[in-house]
Amino acid sequence: MIASGRYHKSINSTPNYAGERTREVQISVLDEAGQAVPEAALGIFVYNWGSLRPISYFRTDEEGQFTISVGRGAFYLAAQKEDKHAITLVPSSEESSFNVDMVISELDLPDQNQILHYPSNEFEWQQAPQSYQDNVKRIKELIAERDKGFARYELLPQGVAADSLYWKVYAACRGNALEFKLFADRVGHLEPGFLSYLLSDDSKLLWQMKANQFEALYNFYLEHKFFDYSEDELRLIISPAVYYEELPQPIYDKKRGWQLYPKMFYQSGNTELEKLANISRFMAKRYKVRPEKALAGLLPASTAWGRKHLTALQKRILAVNVARANGIPAAFARIPNLIVAKIMGEWQYYDIEKGEIWSGGEQEEAVMGSLKVSVQDEEGQPISIDASKLVVTKWEDANFYALNHSFRQAEDGSYTLELPQNKYYLQFGYRISDSQTGFLMQKIDFEETDELDIVLKPQQYPRAWQEMDDFVASIIGEELLETDQIIILGSLDHENSLRTLDKVKALDKEFIWLGYQEMSDPPSYYQFCQAWQDAVNQDQRNAVRVFTLVKKDGKWQMFEGVWDEMRM
Repeated sequence: MIASGRYHKSINSTPNYAGERTREVQISVLDEAGQAVPEAALGIFVYNWGSLRPISYFRTDEEGQFTISVGRGAFYLAAQKEDKHAITLVPSSEESSFNVDMVISELDLPDQNQILHYPSNEFEWQQAPQSYQDNVKRIKELIAERDKGFARYELLPQGVAADSLYWKVYAACRGNALEFKLFADRVGHLEPGFLSYLLSDDSKLLWQMKANQFEALYNFYLEHKFFDYSEDELRLIISPAVYYEELPQPIYDKKRGWQLYPKMFYQSGNTELEKLANISRFMAKRYKVRPEKALAGLLPASTAWGRKHLTALQKRILAVNVARANGIPAAFARIPNLIVAKIMGEWQYYDIEKGEIWSGGEQEEAVMGSLKVSVQDEEGQPISIDASKLVVTKWEDANFYALNHSFRQAEDGSYTLELPQNKYYLQFGYRISDSQTGFLMQKIDFEETDELDIVLKPQQYPRAWQEMDDFVASIIGEELLETDQIIILGSLDHENSLRTLDKVKALDKEFIWLGYQEMSDPPSYYQFCQAWQDAVNQDQRNAVRVFTLVKKDGKWQMFEGVWDEMRM
């Protein structure tokens, strides 16, 4: 137990799995005069999904200290109290205990260009015992039996055509098909647009919803289908979840049946701005941001709307629900107090606390700045990257909030973006190997100019596409090397192989997967490769390797691991 409150408890399980590799870190937060800072917010951050993200928050004690057990991997610590803050890298090490002193001040956070190490556990590769292999085989057989069980739900209901949308949704529900059927039988005829929405949205929606939730969602869809929304806008409005929270429980109305939202959510107004202003007043009157009295975690809307006290994050999520209830396309924003909403035909940030469109800072009217980013290796040679890897963040309340802005690649190979003039932190991360990640962070400040030109120089940026080596060529074989298709050499049981498969599928190109496992009912793209199985049997380390091969100008190139960009 490392922290507790009236509505939550935090338990650190790291020692349970890290064992002897656990490190004890004693953190001291000091001011510029060297005095201890009690009750400072302290966050542990890891690089994930494009930026530094907090995995947990704590507070320092009366002596400005906090002690926690961590693993061997690198991470960041951030501290803040009032307007003073600090951030520091805690590198990977083999020390069992050490101290970290953090001095908070009003200075900007320092730029970062670091390589984060995540050492793997030392172990000796050995052939798995026969008992283990038998267990794996038995588990795979159980999974196959389970899938056969799901297949019984795919039997065509009487009078339903095999190519109908109803049938496709029914089959996609898998083990939850009976809930969908119960809903459909109650309602009768279902609008094709709603069925198409169910097929286009997250499949987990179909696997989780009960009949009453299906009906509430359908009734909400019927309320909005006749309005002048684009397909994407309507899909966003009727989506029952905002930010990974659980689905809400519906409300029963005697006249209207099952409803997605309570009547109190519906606000008056002739325009989006008028409705949002009333939503802001409604939220301010009914909900108070008091984390110490709020339930912890991500609350489903049906739980949150009955609470008086919420965290700032919970209130922001609920504000999106209320906006959608009023027919406003809205989405979650990673900036304090803001949501993203379609206002007067444009996507804009809206401040739910102030009840106004966000101007980007203290200006009465947003003034835009132009940002140009070039990426070069350590020799000054330009690097082409996936533009989505560049993330602009705003530092507030001891957290980095990613803005909903996307870079565009210019003809000269740079990346450009227009955004409200303010102070931000640009973040960029890249994989060097399975145990190393590169991370850069650089301040963006439009205080003295409205145009900024930034050059990022990542360390050890991998240029790992290379000519196919003899080992891989011997596995592929001469016959397959005559093809022009993309070839994946890997294992369907390994995470990096599956991530590579998803990337190749997204290219919409023909490909072949060569695996070392014989399968009774393989996907159409899968081929068993005896040479690959032999290589795995000779050296078990090959079982977790994945190679992508692509032919360019008549020559085969390969990449080992998970690549960011395909060379075509």
